Amino acid sequence: MIETLENTLAGLVARYLDTAESVAAGVPEIPILVADAGQEKALPCLVVEGEVREATSARRAVVVTMHLHGRLGTAEGQTTRVVAAGWMRACEARLRDDEAWYEWLADEEEEVRTGYRILHRMIVPAEPIERDQAGDVVMRLAMGFVCWV
Repeated sequence: MIETLENTLAGLVARYLDTAESVAAGVPEIPILVADAGQEKALPCLVVEGEVREATSARRAVVVTMHLHGRLGTAEGQTTRVVAAGWMRACEARLRDDEAWYEWLADEEEEVRTGYRILHRMIVPAEPIERDQAGDVVMRLAMGFVCWV
């Protein structure tokens, strides 16, 4: 996968949510995948993808969206809507924790922290719950980044 700012930020968010500290904060222990990375998707899972929404010569507005994929229900291998919503609230709370985010980011390798500067982060409205082609439910949470490149 070619590393672009949107892929870099998606990877950072995925790794941040996949830490012991995030799990302790309530983020579910399910696979957290980066879109287009060729990883096998097992349900339930969280798929993270980045997209440049606006760009000027020096600034980029990148939206990183977390897609929670799962089967709703109470049978084996399914997740209830209440549990899934709780997972998304935990992910949102963890992403809103600026102190934890920047402390974690400071420990990341320099190569993923260079070439841009995060000027602003915010939770942005995401699409409503829907079902994909297989009938699995998809819930979304989106985080916007404004970066100087």
